[in-house]
Amino acid sequence: MNYEILSSQSIKVNLDKKDLQKYNLLYSQINKDNAKTKFMFMDIIEKIEFETGTALADKSLYLELLPTKNSGCLIYISFDTEDDTNENGENEYIYFFDNIDNLFKMAHDFSPINSLFKCNSSLYHNDIGFFLIISFDTKYMRFLKSYLTKITVPISSGEINSSYVKEHYSCISSESTIDRLTEIV
Repeated sequence: MNYEILSSQSIKVNLDKKDLQKYNLLYSQINKDNAKTKFMFMDIIEKIEFETGTALADKSLYLELLPTKNSGCLIYISFDTEDDTNENGENEYIYFFDNIDNLFKMAHDFSPINSLFKCNSSLYHNDIGFFLIISFDTKYMRFLKSYLTKITVPISSGEINSSYVKEHYSCISSESTIDRLTEIV
């Protein structure tokens, strides 16, 4: 087992086939009702707590598992926090667009208000659509969330999900995406 601390709110754990065998598990057997699965997660969390000094047992944890080519798995662990702020104190949300036309419609609708605030935005793509990651200062949070949910629904929030998107999807624009889109529409 090896792990990587992605941020103050997320950890990526990599288990290979031997790690899973130690717990008498295959990836296909991992589920929340399986006693072996529960033991495995408790053991992993205990090891991470011991090695890093990070208290995880008393927090709400969100887990996302993905199979790997070596018959192991990746586990993304996200900690429940008071809010969805990233390390810069900004709120971070992911919005999904199923096609480019809807993304351009959002940019068109957004252009009159874009100059009122500054936000960091990046755009990623996979086979099913486009993922716009937006980070913004808390003073604009309610306004922006309200505005954007009229256009599309946020699919997730917090750093663990954006870390996953950044690692596994194709980057189209890594910064100032909304500024760039509003300039061309």
